Amino acid sequence: IYSSSDVKKMENYPHISMDNSYLMSTSDGSIIDGKKYAVSDIKQYPFALGHLIRHPPSGQLPNVMPYTLHVSNTNISQLIPNQFYSESSSQRTLLTIVLISMRHIKNEELFLNYRLHPKTHLPLWYTSLNKEEDIRRWKKIKHL
Repeated sequence: IYSSSDVKKMENYPHISMDNSYLMSTSDGSIIDGKKYAVSDIKQYPFALGHLIRHPPSGQLPNVMPYTLHVSNTNISQLIPNQFYSESSSQRTLLTIVLISMRHIKNEELFLNYRLHPKTHLPLWYTSLNKEEDIRRWKKIKHL
């Protein structure tokens, strides 16, 4: 987890999303980087699967949405692989993102709107679902 004051220390800053589509911004301007967690981590972190959910292909809509959750319960935080980038940030409650279904889902693949930073080089597979919303979301992180 990179707090808003630590974002400038991220690899490839200010082009942090060029080689990493596992970044998600939180409601307080922090960024969670899920790139280093692989499928092999599932046994240790059974609730940490959100980084495996794809962005909807062109013509489809997302069926889950992100919600920033502050976790202060140490029993639950042991099941979440997130760590703060700097020690000064680690005194806060642990941040994570949970996914909430937007409608009843049965036997469907989950899709999440990635809302990639609209002013960066976007991957060929990415289609913005709402450019104005993407801009609003990333405007909270003023140094990008």
